[in-house]
Amino acid sequence: MNSSWNLMLILLSGFVNTSILLERKFLTANAQDVPEVEIWTYGHDSSTKPCIMVSFIVRLNINYGIIEGTYDLPAKQSRVVSGNCGVKTQNILIEWTDKNHRNAMKLKFNLKLAKESSYSLDEIAFEISTSLFAHNDNTTLKLLHLANDFTTWLHWSYLCPNDRELPLYHMENMEEPVAIMEVSHIHLEAFHVQNKMQFSRPIKCDTGLSTGQIIAISISSVLIAVILIGTLIWFYCWRNRYQSGYIRI
Repeated sequence: MNSSWNLMLILLSGFVNTSILLERKFLTANAQDVPEVEIWTYGHDSSTKPCIMVSFIVRLNINYGIIEGTYDLPAKQSRVVSGNCGVKTQNILIEWTDKNHRNAMKLKFNLKLAKESSYSLDEIAFEISTSLFAHNDNTTLKLLHLANDFTTWLHWSYLCPNDRELPLYHMENMEEPVAIMEVSHIHLEAFHVQNKMQFSRPIKCDTGLSTGQIIAISISSVLIAVILIGTLIWFYCWRNRYQSGYIRI
């Protein structure tokens, strides 16, 4: 009897371990493909005491009149030029030069005071040179996104590997979006209070798994469960038959 229970426990343990290994495999399958991301920081005291820390990859898909194309923000060539570490509002201004023209991105965070204080990224503003899109007339395209994105508890950071698409509107006409901001590998924090260049404990987004990965894990778990149950039924029938034969003798 003890040997039977031991075998059942071994099979159950094998099922659990296999399920965990499958989940880890899917979760870490693309870990080596994650590109290196720049971390932008701003602090009014010193560079080692930031109030804002931001890290993500940005791609702009613009379709505005004759201006059309895709542009990847060159994070390594960018720099933080200014910011604000206010009590309720904080912002950071990032600039870079491309084709001898200035470009900029400004992020604004607001604090929400409630029973559990939180903050969110409420405004994203771009100043983009049209020369980046093979446009002869060098003008500055001003784009704006207004929303309560990436809401996070105070003294926590927000972490999400998922891709997000945020609509951008022309500042002179907020009726229809003229561009899409694709942002990925997001890690950000505002109202940072630690005296070190390190993100606080993260709040993660819903899931880093795609639909296909979730389906694959579910199917694998079900198949393993069916095999386990079938094995246990076979073992139970074999044991009863063996015991019946022993008693008959």
